[in-house]
Amino acid sequence: EPLMKRLPADTPVYGIERVEGSIEERAREYVPKLMEIQGKGPYILAGWSLGGALAYACAVGLKSQGADVRFVGLIDTVRAGEDVPQTKEEIRARWDRYALFAQRTFNVEIPAIPYEQLEELDDEGQVRFVLDAVKDSGVDIPGGIIEHQRTSYLDNRALDTAKIERYDGHVTLYMADRYHDDAIMFEPRYATRQPDGGWGQFVDDLEVVPIGGEHIQAIDEPYIAKVGAHMSQAINAIQAESESK
Repeated sequence: EPLMKRLPADTPVYGIERVEGSIEERAREYVPKLMEIQGKGPYILAGWSLGGALAYACAVGLKSQGADVRFVGLIDTVRAGEDVPQTKEEIRARWDRYALFAQRTFNVEIPAIPYEQLEELDDEGQVRFVLDAVKDSGVDIPGGIIEHQRTSYLDNRALDTAKIERYDGHVTLYMADRYHDDAIMFEPRYATRQPDGGWGQFVDDLEVVPIGGEHIQAIDEPYIAKVGAHMSQAINAIQAESESK
């Protein structure tokens, strides 16, 4: 909502309901829905965090369908500064970090994690297994928080494991200074950031706009003001170009 207030008053904004799956699987569901709304375009796509990765993947998919994508904005969708290993050792380390986070955040004791069983499961299976074990142990965490933990974990893993395709067009990355401490606790490799946010290898025409602050603050004032001002300029330019044709 803070961003919508910063955009030109007559800008139509559409949000699409969350679906499960990898970035690629979600984009395959979203692209036909977008084309039902806007046909061949023009499209202005933007999102924060995971939403930015989805906007990017949808831009790739729309272009492959011959659609006119005019703008892609990534609001602090910044990839880890180092590769995130996908190994059994890393699964153990990741869930050890989660147990520490849960104990600190919810003031509860997390039961011992059966790593051998976890290692045989995919990300969805792992998070369900652990959260069910927490629930069965009698730990008192409200169901809404449990579901939020599940979706947050899967969204973070979707970002870590995304198979990003090259994009032939302009992309704007609105980049905060750093991730917040909880994100770094979950995945320490997010403590470092590449100057291009990890996108330069996929996008030749990449514009980085520094906005300051932490990742979690990027969609609130005062940081969103920089995003809104830059995006409004782009929207006005696109509208002026369309009207001149």
